[in-house]
Amino acid sequence: HLLVLLALLALGAGLRFWGLWWGLPERCDLHPDESQYVIRHATEVSLARPDPGFLNYPSFMCYTVAILRGALQAGFGWGQEIWQVYLIGRAMSALYGILTVPAAFLLALRLGARPAGALLSACWVAILPLHVWDSHVAVTDIMMTFWLILALWAALGMLQAGRFKPGPCVAAGIFLGLATGSKYTAALVAIGPLAAVVFGKWPWRDAVKGLVVVGLVSLAACFAVTPYSFIRFPDLLKAMAYENAHTHGHHLGFSNPAAGPQYHRYLYQVAAAAPFSFGLALYCCAIAGMAWAVFRHSRADNVVLAFWIVFFGVVGSWSFTPLRYYLPMLVIGAVYAGVWQGEWMCCGGAAWRRRLALAAVTLAAGYTLAFTVSTTRRFSSDTRTQADEWMRKNLGANQKVHVFGWWHY
Repeated sequence: HLLVLLALLALGAGLRFWGLWWGLPERCDLHPDESQYVIRHATEVSLARPDPGFLNYPSFMCYTVAILRGALQAGFGWGQEIWQVYLIGRAMSALYGILTVPAAFLLALRLGARPAGALLSACWVAILPLHVWDSHVAVTDIMMTFWLILALWAALGMLQAGRFKPGPCVAAGIFLGLATGSKYTAALVAIGPLAAVVFGKWPWRDAVKGLVVVGLVSLAACFAVTPYSFIRFPDLLKAMAYENAHTHGHHLGFSNPAAGPQYHRYLYQVAAAAPFSFGLALYCCAIAGMAWAVFRHSRADNVVLAFWIVFFGVVGSWSFTPLRYYLPMLVIGAVYAGVWQGEWMCCGGAAWRRRLALAAVTLAAGYTLAFTVSTTRRFSSDTRTQADEWMRKNLGANQKVHVFGWWHY
């Protein structure tokens, strides 16, 4: 099992580091959130000026990029150029993407998966198309998803404990705080410890004690990685008011509703965003796995699905619809695809279940890997960089290209 997991890590690493330098060094401005919100502020913070001056995103990723840049400059003299800072940020995002593979394996085991099912869950996350794509960008969603999956894993540890034990509660608090310090939306994973206490039927004194510990530890962990979100709390509230208007506003090409029956809140995420983000074969497996979990109705499933429903209810209500907002839901879907397939492949019941699960695994593996590879290739041949190269070669000193209706997205 360890060798298979290591092979999946290598596969995930290859897909995520392939083409990581897209657009660099000439074009560092191809992803606006990367350039304006993460790298810009990562280059401005220092020990003398720790306040990033920007609270719309937590500062955990900015601080981490700045620390890694400082270490590389001190040790190797590398990181002076701005394009190198982008590469540091992207490499960190890719690393978190790779680490999500064993995190999915651990979560699957706590969901009661057989070893084969847990390895399949790890496999689907390793090749999950949207997860691979966004691991190429220095934004916060991949980092947040990793800590969020660990927070759910720790919440299931609380469920298994059945009463107050410091270890699971402290772990849940740390991972919840680090997830929220990566992206504020991850605070919704607080539903995990709460659901664990409810479905675990903890004695009420233990429940109060456990949730207080989770809350205090999560606040401390979050403060450690994004302190100015607390120190400048009134400014944070203003930033959150802006983001609330931002996510419910209209953005050309990124907003619901739009023409077409599928482009409406909640329906869009299920009928349009998810099939493309998974690839059609893995999407069908994820739907089947989550449906199977609903009918299995275990306490562990109740905890994870409670979070999934709350997260979908909140994020799906936004009119602003970048696909990366849905990464936690997709990773959970990939995990359930593996858990279901492993259970049916290894069960001693009807042979048709084993054959169906094996066929689903074979189809999903072949289709998803091909889809992920073919789409990830675009990072090495971005049409914007190709157009830039063409203009540099073919336009004379006095020639210009006029662009009408330009929008930086």
